Amino acid sequence: MSTVISLANQKGGVAKTVTTYNLAAAKAKEGARVLMIDLDPQASLTISAGIEPGDPDYNGLGTIKLFDWHVDPADCCFTVSKSGLDNLFISPSDIDLAVTERSLVISRNSDIQLSKAIDKLREYFDYIFIDCPPQLGTLLSNALTASDKVIVPVKTEYLAFRGLQALMDTINGVKTGDGDRSLNPQLEVLGIIATMYQTVSKDARDVLQLLQEQYRVLGVVKQTVDVNRKIIDGMPIVLANPLSDVSMVYCNIAKMF
Repeated sequence: MSTVISLANQKGGVAKTVTTYNLAAAKAKEGARVLMIDLDPQASLTISAGIEPGDPDYNGLGTIKLFDWHVDPADCCFTVSKSGLDNLFISPSDIDLAVTERSLVISRNSDIQLSKAIDKLREYFDYIFIDCPPQLGTLLSNALTASDKVIVPVKTEYLAFRGLQALMDTINGVKTGDGDRSLNPQLEVLGIIATMYQTVSKDARDVLQLLQEQYRVLGVVKQTVDVNRKIIDGMPIVLANPLSDVSMVYCNIAKMF
């Protein structure tokens, strides 16, 4: 039975997609069979994995079809060939997922649709990572309802720190419900990953201290051009430059679960 982990933050530009790809690749390097689900209509994870959103070679299959009970979820999972790992898979996204989100808002049991598909996928994978969209909405609720654990990447800046409480409230709402309907009482927050950290910045150091005082910080990822340098080749840094400091941080975090 697989472990399902959501990477969530309603604020964009916090290295959430980069973190998802690197943690998934790190687990795949360990020998695990890993699936990444791109739950963002902007399809950043799909692009990072070297796949063009809407590529006709995928026959319209991908994350959007995980919400369609007529489709076998296993048909929506494809090998990330650019990674060179035959045990790393992705369910790709495209802009049409935004239409699916709008339809979910008015549908019955809208928060559990993704969970139904993931329950069918658990037998095929050791780990499933969900790259959530940068907003508090129905897609995020679906991800949290389907997940066992949550990791929150947070950019080491004050506004990103301030925005954490809204996300934690959303997570707590999924766990506890409105008093009579808990969507996922077993959901666990694994911790925070402090991202894009600049050691020379006093503000960044102050924010990191606040994060460490109030949350479990799994690791600190420094700001570096190396993180994005190989994205054009569809490669995360843990594969492109495994000896770098950033790679070692991600690999150490991946060993925690």
